[in-house]
Amino acid sequence: MNKRRKEKYQVMSVKTLRGLRDDLSEIIREQEAQPRREIDIAAEHTGDPALIARVLRTIGDPNSGRWHQVERIYCTLERCPRCPHGDFRYRYLRNRRKGTITVEYVGTQVFDHELIERLKARIGVK
Repeated sequence: MNKRRKEKYQVMSVKTLRGLRDDLSEIIREQEAQPRREIDIAAEHTGDPALIARVLRTIGDPNSGRWHQVERIYCTLERCPRCPHGDFRYRYLRNRRKGTITVEYVGTQVFDHELIERLKARIGVK
């Protein structure tokens, strides 16, 4: 938990925090009983290549330390007949000092990758 978020909760009473915990636990139980939502599948994506069905587009230079990727992901066909999901956009941040890459879900693309590629081809953009 980041410092700002922690400070926000530290000023609340224990009673209020317990109420939040109980409310959140109930919401989580309800969501877990439902079919998996695309937002949950996308949020759990960790950059593991086994979870990526296909990287559709890379925006920016991965060597620069900050770039975006548009990806289709799957949660396995055994659990989900509608796989893959997407197109999802992720922000990648490389921390060279720590040797880590942070992946953050940014959102769902408005238009699917194939439509964008067809439109680009029609106007002659590569």
